[in-house]
Amino acid sequence: MSSDDGTERTIVVAVDGSGTALQAVRWAAAEAAVRRWRLRILLSSASAPRTGLSAMEIVGGREWLYWNGEGVLSEAAAMARHVADGVEVTTELTAEPVIDTLVERSARTPMIVVGSHGRGAVRRALLGSVSSAVTRHARCPVAVVHRESLFTVGTDGRPVIVGVDEEGTAVGCAFEEAALRGVGLHAVRCCDDEVGGFVLDRELQQFSADETRALNRQLDPWHRKYPEVPLESEVMFGGPAQVLLERARDAQLLVVGRHRWTGLVGTAMRSTRAAVLHRAHCPTLVVPEHMEPE
Repeated sequence: MSSDDGTERTIVVAVDGSGTALQAVRWAAAEAAVRRWRLRILLSSASAPRTGLSAMEIVGGREWLYWNGEGVLSEAAAMARHVADGVEVTTELTAEPVIDTLVERSARTPMIVVGSHGRGAVRRALLGSVSSAVTRHARCPVAVVHRESLFTVGTDGRPVIVGVDEEGTAVGCAFEEAALRGVGLHAVRCCDDEVGGFVLDRELQQFSADETRALNRQLDPWHRKYPEVPLESEVMFGGPAQVLLERARDAQLLVVGRHRWTGLVGTAMRSTRAAVLHRAHCPTLVVPEHMEPE
């Protein structure tokens, strides 16, 4: 996820005046510091959720953002500079819709950071819709941060967790994040627990062994690139969302991949991603499929 591909060395974080957005700014500032990148804080005065709220609530939300925008940006910038003194911080107030703006920026920035939900009905719907839409459509990794996300800037020794699917989409980014933080990586491959209902015990053991070998084949090239990263791996039986959420309780970052699969498989993957984004105890980094090398 380095920016050697021509993208700007600037993390873009979206804010809306909520505590969740400020938590996202804290995380983004720390990430920018460890990578020695710049940080751009973005607020859209045109932001408004598309469904679920009355016209009056939507207009009220837009007016609040318009009249309070500069103050929101100043507070966020002060927070960023407090967390990561030395990081170049800039702010931007735009009249363009926030989702469209972030998706467009994702083509030329190495990372987008958003909060999971805003404050109040309007801003909860706003940030919730933003995080869902941007993680689906962005061309760069997107970090989703909860207000309750547990992380300690600069002193967090907990591991990075990566959910490894058949494509291995997020493995490279997960190794890079662990290396930057100087912590271990815990790789988890999830298998449907219903498998056990269709095979004998010895066949289940063979299936588990095959999955473990497949997981190791995905991890080995990256571990050779990042030999300093302590690595643990496991194959778990159970629903992917349940397994990843449990492992994320003791992690500082959860990394998952994104796919454009359709049909029942695509629906299941989107459901897993949505559950993880809304319920994880730590920030979640969603990596698009094209980010991994060939």
